[in-house]
Amino acid sequence: MAEYVLYFHLLILVNAVLAARYSDRLAAWFKKQDADTAQRQEEGRKAMLKANAEAAERDRIRALANRKMQRLTRLRKEAAAARPDA
Repeated sequence: MAEYVLYFHLLILVNAVLAARYSDRLAAWFKKQDADTAQRQEEGRKAMLKANAEAAERDRIRALANRKMQRLTRLRKEAAAARPDA
């Protein structure tokens, strides 16, 4: 049992030494990861805004086409009603 306690303390010591030695590298790595994450989030936000704008444009064009088709259908019906039967 005493050996496990000794190994545990040795592990803590090694971790402390490694953390002290590489803390600035770790901090820089974490900072880079945060910057990369923020950039990916911004790119995702821009992509979503672009997709929403494109969907709104498609909806606008579809509504315009529907109105034109309804107008043409109405004109055809009026023309057919005005035509005398042959």
